[in-house]
Amino acid sequence: MARVLDLVDHPSIGALWDLMHTHLAGESPAQSYTALAPYLGYVQVKDVAGAHDLTPLPLGTGILPIAECVALLPRDCWVSWEYEAPWFPSAAPLEGLLEPGARFLDRLTD
Repeated sequence: MARVLDLVDHPSIGALWDLMHTHLAGESPAQSYTALAPYLGYVQVKDVAGAHDLTPLPLGTGILPIAECVALLPRDCWVSWEYEAPWFPSAAPLEGLLEPGARFLDRLTD
């Protein structure tokens, strides 16, 4: 993505960083952040059980290095929680997870 954005070189073009794709590609959060930082618009975090089970989990209960990712970000970076329950019928309902998810992210950004 960074190579494409280098070629475009326009201030209105940026990148969305989805932490799960970093993990699935075998990159560390530091590697992805270094490549995307000049273009970063916002970051999507989520949690999953594993590379072969992408069912969404409550934040902090799966395998994704959310804390490591968030620690790299500047304080003014937008972070959103992506919870893809509609595509995974076995996922827990989002209601009831919002407050604990917000607390989890708040602890990481304090």
